[in-house]
Amino acid sequence: GDSDLIRNKANIILEGATGTGKTYIIEEVAKKLKLPVLITPATNYSSVGYRGDDLTDILYKLLDKANGNLELAERGIVAFDEFDKLGGFADNNVSMRKAIQQELLTFISGTILDVEYNGKTYNFDTSKLTFIGMGAFTNLRERKIKENEKKYKSSIGFSSLGEDDIVRKYKITKDDYVDEGLERELVGRFSCLTHTNDLSVNDLEGILTQSITSPLNGLRITGNIMGCEIDIDDEIVHEIAQRAFDTNTGARGLIEIVQSLKDVIANDLFSGESKITITS
Repeated sequence: GDSDLIRNKANIILEGATGTGKTYIIEEVAKKLKLPVLITPATNYSSVGYRGDDLTDILYKLLDKANGNLELAERGIVAFDEFDKLGGFADNNVSMRKAIQQELLTFISGTILDVEYNGKTYNFDTSKLTFIGMGAFTNLRERKIKENEKKYKSSIGFSSLGEDDIVRKYKITKDDYVDEGLERELVGRFSCLTHTNDLSVNDLEGILTQSITSPLNGLRITGNIMGCEIDIDDEIVHEIAQRAFDTNTGARGLIEIVQSLKDVIANDLFSGESKITITS
């Protein structure tokens, strides 16, 4: 039941390549649980002395989504996108990032903050919130995959293998996140580490042909509004999926490619064509 899920809630680090559904999954879970959810870039916030949003802005937005219901807002989900960007040592902002992490540590560990909402002061307990650190962690993921491939090749005694012969699998630990520049105390506040899988060409084709949110459905609906039937050849479905896969943009790439198709047929749509067939 919902009460069990809340009582046993776990903070989560969710990593995965762009366009693999991290945001979508979180939104669907929140919808099923009937909880307010806020997905916000972790890099938007700041510590004292730095420019950026205040963390209490998150609590205000949760209260707003809960229509002022404090109990419901305190049970909400806060997903920090670009969580991986809080780590790293490639620029001169290391001290600022460490300061932000310290602010987040207090926030996630649990504290009571005063939040002004609709002329009323709320004592908001952050310990009841579920926190999700969400990011691509691209460099870390690719490094771990390569390490696994190297071990695999070495174990079977071959100097080289084709890409299709090697399973792109990996295991990331809390120590790996610390090595990426995240504070150990902060990582320790997340009891669950999980990830979304990379999408294959077949996965992308499935989204195009089976998902109710397929951008091709949107294209067909646009045609219907204009009084035009849009027929899409099976070959073009595969071509769209292949191009999204090649650009490594996942499901998000499908939207961009279908939008480009819409631009191509725009003149025909507005000229009153009754049917348009899109082929490779």
